[in-house]
Amino acid sequence: MASRCDAWSAGDRLGGLYGGRCLATSASPPGQWKMKGETIEGSRGERRHREIIIPSRRRTNEGSFAYIPHRFLRAGFWQSCSPQELCLYMFLVMVSDQDGTSYYGHQKLRMLCKLDEQGLECALTGLEQKDLIARRGTLVQVLSLPDKPLVRREPLQGAVKGAAGEPVPVGEELRAFVARLERSRG
Repeated sequence: MASRCDAWSAGDRLGGLYGGRCLATSASPPGQWKMKGETIEGSRGERRHREIIIPSRRRTNEGSFAYIPHRFLRAGFWQSCSPQELCLYMFLVMVSDQDGTSYYGHQKLRMLCKLDEQGLECALTGLEQKDLIARRGTLVQVLSLPDKPLVRREPLQGAVKGAAGEPVPVGEELRAFVARLERSRG
């Protein structure tokens, strides 16, 4: 059964958490725009005036505050995560203490991140394999970012394998299945 995170893109779910900044930053390649006082300068000489759309709603640091280093986006960590992993990672960043530790139980995480049991376990395992979190039981710690994103290299459990033992892309397997079905009918 698919989790509810599958129905939304990670950007749609997470962009609102940071006033849309995640989406705006991801739209332009790293290093293309630079702040110069009240002006934003592009690498091709374009200039934009820095403006706040609703000044009365400007974010301020009141009390506790979560942050995600820009390197998470610029170094490829964002792209290395599935939508479920992004949802869970952003949530864990927001609720963790100064040491990165979250004490939320799995049931609460499933409810708040709108993940089923399998979706939560997959997201936790994926983040752990990418060296973004550590966990012991229900205790989860958001770790400092590793030097570079780690990409899972082994195929998913149950992946179809070709003659040489390499994973076969799902599209190829589906085409082969449909072809076998059509031959058996005809």
